[in-house]
Amino acid sequence: MSFFAMSRLTRLDVKWARNHAGNNHLLNKEHSNPNYEIIMVAAGPIYLQVESRKMELKSGDFLILKPWERHQSWKTTHSDANFFWVQFTADPLLGEKTLQFDDSEQHLQPQDLRTNNTNAVDQIILPQFCQNIKQFELLSLFEKLIQTLSHPKGYFRFRSSLLLSQILEMIANNLLSNKQHPLYIPDSFIIYRKLVELLDETYHANLDKEVIEEYMERTYEYLCQIFKKYSGTTIVKYTNMLRIQKAKFLMQDTSKSINQISEEVGVVDSLYFSKLFKKLEGCSPSEFRQQNVILGKSEASV
Repeated sequence: MSFFAMSRLTRLDVKWARNHAGNNHLLNKEHSNPNYEIIMVAAGPIYLQVESRKMELKSGDFLILKPWERHQSWKTTHSDANFFWVQFTADPLLGEKTLQFDDSEQHLQPQDLRTNNTNAVDQIILPQFCQNIKQFELLSLFEKLIQTLSHPKGYFRFRSSLLLSQILEMIANNLLSNKQHPLYIPDSFIIYRKLVELLDETYHANLDKEVIEEYMERTYEYLCQIFKKYSGTTIVKYTNMLRIQKAKFLMQDTSKSINQISEEVGVVDSLYFSKLFKKLEGCSPSEFRQQNVILGKSEASV
């Protein structure tokens, strides 16, 4: 099976959508265009040749055609056969993807950390062809899409893009139902996200291990393991990073003393706070504040 990889930030734009009765209008007439195309069979069979491959599409079959991919009908259909057809663009373009079943958690990048500055964007994996995937729900979305484009009102282009996103999400979600699939989200990742949320909200409170264990309903040792696995760092280091992140904001945005800031972010010992700050930022709190005051003045004078 062939797959497409689509960034979750991809901009989708629906160009055309309609329902076709049969495929006789394509009989021995080669077509291609610069847009992606979706074919969703409502009542089959539909006989379609894509490049050199002859296909017999049955009711509920879903197919994505690449830009300029040549296609035509190779056999006439019954009078009651029909399919939905959508043309759309994607920016950035959909990439062709080969799934590796030995990297089951590679896509779970540490984007959940508040201190993370990575630009990595996870991908939505779409099969080029699939069968009988929530057929009636999909057909309902296609009907709404055609209705939106046939009777344009207000933000009809925006609504059509949302409907297409729902269609593609439904197709992509089908892959996630297989626990052996590389895109399956393990239970440990759900626990990790809950732990990150807890740390984000309580980093200044110096929670005891026992409190964290009670809230998370897991041993602290296990929580440390999965946190390291998905974040690449430790609970203690991440907590300290959150404290310094907030301290930097307070030093730039308020006139509070270093001692006041240290206490506010949960570090009672201001001397330890200064050592921690220098370890993570490469300068002392006072040096950081002075540098940012100078930077702010120079930017204001430009």
